Amino acid sequence: MKLIECYVNNFGKLSNFSYKFGDKLNVIREDNGFGKSTLAAFIKSMLFGLEDTKRPSLSENDRKKYEPWQGGAWGGSLTVSHGGKNYRIERSFSKKASLDELRVYELETGKLSDAFSEKSPGEIFFGIDRDGFERTAFLSERDIDEKKANNTVSAKLSRLTGIAFDMTELDSATKLLEEERKYYRKHGGGGAISDITEKISELEYRKAELLTLEAAHEADAKEIHEKESEIKLLKTLAEKEIEEEKASALTESRREEYKRKLSEKSEYDKRAENIRNFFGGKIPEKETFYRIDSAKDELARLKREKAELEKRLAAYPTLPDESEIDTALHLSLKIKENQEKSRKLEIEKLNTGAILSKKIKLFSIFGISFIALGAILAFVSLPLLLTSLLGVGLLLFAFTLSKKKSSSAKEPQISELAFSLQQDEKRLSDFFERFSPEEKTAEFAIPDLKRKLKEKESIEAAKKAKDEEFASLYEKYLRIAEAYPAINEYPSVELISKAESYDYLTSSSERLEKECRELMEKFNFKEDSPKHAGERASDKLIAKERELSLLKNKFSLDEMTLEGLDDVNASIEILRESADMARYKYEIIKKTKSYLEAAKDSLTSKYLGKTRDAFSYYAKAVSNATGEFGLDTSFAVTKTESGQTRVKDSFSKGTQKLYDFAIRLSFADSLYEGELPFLMLDDPFAYFDDEKISSALSLLKEISKTRQIIYFTAAKSRA
Repeated sequence: MKLIECYVNNFGKLSNFSYKFGDKLNVIREDNGFGKSTLAAFIKSMLFGLEDTKRPSLSENDRKKYEPWQGGAWGGSLTVSHGGKNYRIERSFSKKASLDELRVYELETGKLSDAFSEKSPGEIFFGIDRDGFERTAFLSERDIDEKKANNTVSAKLSRLTGIAFDMTELDSATKLLEEERKYYRKHGGGGAISDITEKISELEYRKAELLTLEAAHEADAKEIHEKESEIKLLKTLAEKEIEEEKASALTESRREEYKRKLSEKSEYDKRAENIRNFFGGKIPEKETFYRIDSAKDELARLKREKAELEKRLAAYPTLPDESEIDTALHLSLKIKENQEKSRKLEIEKLNTGAILSKKIKLFSIFGISFIALGAILAFVSLPLLLTSLLGVGLLLFAFTLSKKKSSSAKEPQISELAFSLQQDEKRLSDFFERFSPEEKTAEFAIPDLKRKLKEKESIEAAKKAKDEEFASLYEKYLRIAEAYPAINEYPSVELISKAESYDYLTSSSERLEKECRELMEKFNFKEDSPKHAGERASDKLIAKERELSLLKNKFSLDEMTLEGLDDVNASIEILRESADMARYKYEIIKKTKSYLEAAKDSLTSKYLGKTRDAFSYYAKAVSNATGEFGLDTSFAVTKTESGQTRVKDSFSKGTQKLYDFAIRLSFADSLYEGELPFLMLDDPFAYFDDEKISSALSLLKEISKTRQIIYFTAAKSRA
């Protein structure tokens, strides 16, 4: 099979892109970012479509990754040659796979082919799924997952070697057995067998508890019988005591009642006295307690308002005081005034210099003229000699004026004024650096500072007022709260309760006093009656009956609990049978899975020879290495050299990539009979050194003699 041409309408960053493929080696060398991997993904998607996945990562979700950056229709076409016919595959993609469209035309007839309604073009052309394609005809720098063998690759290899067995079905059966095995026993613990065993242990522990309880239950039955005999004897003795005490029973009971009420009255008086002392000898009105709660609520409100003001104050930066702001304003005005003075002095200096220049020029001209005239007529007469002397004098006067011009009287004033301006501007700049770094223009900064200072002073004044109000209220609150100390959040609840307790205690004391007086008047108690010698039989009877009642209650509860012993024994027996059955099934599943895996390895080894030979050839061709290469039934690579065998992971990253490259080439050789497919390489040599790159490129040129190769790379050294 060969690629003829492609057109990308929109796919990832590619848009309105077309490319025609040659029959042999097609090297597409472009800089990183051109879209080489996108084009490779486009070709793969034309053949196999895009997976419908909800994975969030772009590296695992091509549908999301290659959605066009610029929007619009999404897809394109790929023209291929297969089995002596040319086909044009047209696809359009959507965010949902159910909305994708596929059309395949036979170019010789121009008709739409219906041979691709059930399977994708790639599966029909190659007889393999997307993952199998990526492991064979599509070579990139992506690692092969040796732990996850592709079933369609194994299945196709098995059919090509005459083994009538579908590896997919074999792996599906193995997977089902593994899931069933995990149900019974998981790695690291757990599973149905472990759960049943744990339940049996729990029930055995429960059974031991019940057997211990059963022994104690028998002892309790014996004790109940003994106590019933004791109670029968005590009842006889108690009846005799009752007869003996019957005459004085009423008086004695009234005496006890009198004593009890006296004791209760004394206790009430004591508690009332404590409450009265708590309130300082006088019980306040309830309104006093409510004022405490009100003050406490008001204090809480003031505290919140103070905190808000403090928060607002904290938001203000460091500000100058009023005098510092006035000083800055004065400096600003002084600077403007001195700048104006400096400008005027400069103008005066310029004007004075211009006038002096004119005078110097005029006197110089007259002086030179007189000197020249005197020199010409010097020999005629003496007066003309005086004319020359007059010219010399005029020149001397002009020279004096020029010296006066060079030392203008304005210079000292200008220098002094400039120095003063420099000092004032420095002071004003320092002021703004300290207090208004974001705004250094006096016209804006000084009014803003005044405004902020007034706002801050206003907040401080409000806070001070709140502080004073809080302190005053807190002082009033303390006077009440300290007089009546309480522990509750709202004292009134506790204090009112104390006051009401006082009322109850005093009224109860008065009632008891009246009842005691009435009893004394009625029975005239003089002295205590003689007590019965030793412990009374009736008291013993009551105690024994109480003990018997508690023991019988316990006995009944234990009897109900022990009824579950038979259920526990039955449950243990059932669970043991379930555990035996689960272990039996687990062993059957384990052995069956082991037999299937052995069968798979046996079948795989029958078709592995051709692939192993091809892998060894390609690995040696690129690496120029010695030793023997191995490839197991899971396509894991080994190398034996000097009597030692090493796995692929023990080699460098570049060597591992080389072995991946050789495995895929060997798959491409072993997997197809008859018409060979094209090979697509997306820069698989990124980790190769110069020597291995040279060998790999030479190998590609050799392979391209018999099949079409599309090779993507960004580096000149790998082209």
